[in-house]
Amino acid sequence: MAVGVALYLLGLVILRENPRQRINRVTSTMLFFGGLGPLLGAFGTLVQYLYPARDVLATSFYFNFFYLWEFFFPQLVFFSLIFPREHKLIRRHPRLWIWIFLPHLIHLFVVLAFSSPDKLASLLAPRRLGSQLGPFVEAVIVLLKIVTLFFSGIYQIHIKFFSSVNLLYVVAAIVLMGRGYRDLEDPLQKRGARPVLWGVAWGVGLYAVAILLPVLTPLSVPPQARSFMVVTALFVGTGSISWAIVRHQFLDLRTIVRQGIVYSATTGLLLGAYLVVIRQLDNLVARTLGLRIPYLEIAFVAIAVIFFQPMLSRMEELSERIFRRDPSDYRNLLRRLTHDISSIFEIEQLQEKITETFRIASFTDRMVLLLRESKEGQPAKYISPKSVPGEICFNENGPTMKLLARARGPTSLREIESHLDAEDREKLRRWGAKLLVPVAHGEQLLGVLCLGNKLGARRYNFEDMTMLSVLAGQTAIALVNSQLYQESLEKRRIEEELARARDIQESLLPKVCPKGDKFLISALSKPSRQVGGDYFDFITGQDGKLGIAIGDVSGKGLPAALLMAVLQASFNAQAENRLSVCETVARVNAHLTRVTEADRFATFFYGELDLDNGNFTYSNAGHNFPILISADGQVKELTRGGLVLGVVADTHYEEETLLLRAGDTLFLYTDGISEAQNLTGEEFGEERLTRLLLEQRCLPPDGLLNQLFNQINAFVGGQVQMDDITVMVLQLSSSF
Repeated sequence: MAVGVALYLLGLVILRENPRQRINRVTSTMLFFGGLGPLLGAFGTLVQYLYPARDVLATSFYFNFFYLWEFFFPQLVFFSLIFPREHKLIRRHPRLWIWIFLPHLIHLFVVLAFSSPDKLASLLAPRRLGSQLGPFVEAVIVLLKIVTLFFSGIYQIHIKFFSSVNLLYVVAAIVLMGRGYRDLEDPLQKRGARPVLWGVAWGVGLYAVAILLPVLTPLSVPPQARSFMVVTALFVGTGSISWAIVRHQFLDLRTIVRQGIVYSATTGLLLGAYLVVIRQLDNLVARTLGLRIPYLEIAFVAIAVIFFQPMLSRMEELSERIFRRDPSDYRNLLRRLTHDISSIFEIEQLQEKITETFRIASFTDRMVLLLRESKEGQPAKYISPKSVPGEICFNENGPTMKLLARARGPTSLREIESHLDAEDREKLRRWGAKLLVPVAHGEQLLGVLCLGNKLGARRYNFEDMTMLSVLAGQTAIALVNSQLYQESLEKRRIEEELARARDIQESLLPKVCPKGDKFLISALSKPSRQVGGDYFDFITGQDGKLGIAIGDVSGKGLPAALLMAVLQASFNAQAENRLSVCETVARVNAHLTRVTEADRFATFFYGELDLDNGNFTYSNAGHNFPILISADGQVKELTRGGLVLGVVADTHYEEETLLLRAGDTLFLYTDGISEAQNLTGEEFGEERLTRLLLEQRCLPPDGLLNQLFNQINAFVGGQVQMDDITVMVLQLSSSF
């Protein structure tokens, strides 16, 4: 009776959850028919035990009522035609189920009509029809008795061998379900169908051995063994379906229903064990002491009240670990997804992991994650991964992405289909999208999950929507982390490249300054970033002249460093020609104008010192004016020259020749010195620079540079260096 009640309750839960879905209706009806047999048997046995004189089980009405239970077998075949997948026969012939039930309908009619032919004859008794028709009725009754005797024999044969029909139905159902299981391609469907198939197959198999085979064959099964096998068959069948519902979301029942099944089973087991223990202990005390203690049960009840709730909690925890450790449970999915994505930063691998997790979570037949991709100067697009056949691409400014950017959760295609243009609608239909889940971080739509049909022709319910929303939020965090990681990798790669570029740039600049008896030179270059656009160089030749050059390329960072390399190569190439100073600058300008864009330029200063007579010839191409400090304190700025390099190809440059004497100091610098700012935004300035040079003109070049940088550092007060700094000091010795 307990198993029969469990079958009926489970069938009611399944039917109530979604009566519109055929698989729910068929499964619940199969459970109703399956539970009818044990309920009738338990009820008849109970009445027979309480009222043995009435012999209820022997009455034809009660006995014939049992034949309603045999409709379980055609319902089982009907179930096997739609589970685990719909058979092509049921698709071609939707009314096939009528023909499946027809043999059992005929069987029921034969049982009800011909099981008691004497009662049918008694209805036509002569005393009821009058004396005039009596002789005629007597003849009819004689004929009817002959016919009823014939049909009684047919009835006995029919009853005897109709079990073979039930056995045939059992075999057909197992074969159909087995073939349907083999045809399944999706592992999720196989995992959910497996316990149902095995449970139903073992259940009906045990029933066939206990009930059907003894009728058809000489096999004899003891009543106790037969009862045990029948109860076991019912328990296995019911348990397998319950397990599939709880563990693998069979029939797509809500979590609260699945938990209700788990907790009800747990409570039932505890209650059954509780009653058995009390009864057995009570009997043990009665046999041992020879009397019954009326307060023993009360004491046990009190103890049970105290310990029942802790035991129930422990059993619930145990059942939670056993039954709810389902990979498709959203809590496990969220925990596993959070763990997995914390160690995945490659976008392709992360995309694949997220797609697989969502497919398991939603039991969908297809899944694709469209990710946002943007290129400079082009609108962003949402594109499917390369592994998906047939690229799916949507523009950020299209109607689909605009609607999803405003959506707050999963959205079915049916809801927004009328608002889409024909192109987007056709893309989604062609791919088979049914549900769209936006993956957003803040106001930005990072991607869209497109889900197809749910496996088993099930619908997306409220629990699915909630779970997908939670997972989408976790996915957004994962995508943001992946983007940040990729950006950090890109930043690290750029830093490594810049470090190598800095090494290359430092190799282009002089590593040591020239040395001579008649002069002292010191130079220093500090880029504001890893690489910079400042340049300085020395040219020493066989003609007794010393060339010095300094330049400042527009911009900062790597572009400026590349242009500086071009300037250095061009200048060195022209310096080898031993042309005049102004001609050298002009040719460098022509080359730089030819190979650079119009908005790229460089300031440049080049001068040659004749070490024999002290003549210094220079040309300034828009560079900061070098400052000449004479030994007696006079100041002169070197301004003669022309435009900056790289603007006009045929620019004419002038040159000027000055006479330098012993003790004179020439200071060359870039604007990083004069434009250094303090905390209030005030610049160091050329005036402050000139005053410092005058005050410290007696120092050697190294000491002068040290003093200069000390004062600049004190002036800026820890401010970050905003521009490249390059300085060069040329000082004629006293022996000149």
